[in-house]
Amino acid sequence: MEGIEIIFMVAGLVFGIIGTLVAKQARKKSSYPMLYTSGVLAVLTLASLITAIIFVFFVK
Repeated sequence: MEGIEIIFMVAGLVFGIIGTLVAKQARKKSSYPMLYTSGVLAVLTLASLITAIIFVFFVK
């Protein structure tokens, strides 16, 4: 189980970066599907970071 929290942190970072880029494109194009996609990526970012925190502090 060593290192699994790093995988979740990297996944959160990737989801966050992709979500930010999609949100910027959605703002330029005024596209609701792209905006919904960036919202889903934001939720995935939050979920992966919370999971990483749980693994770091509570799973031994």
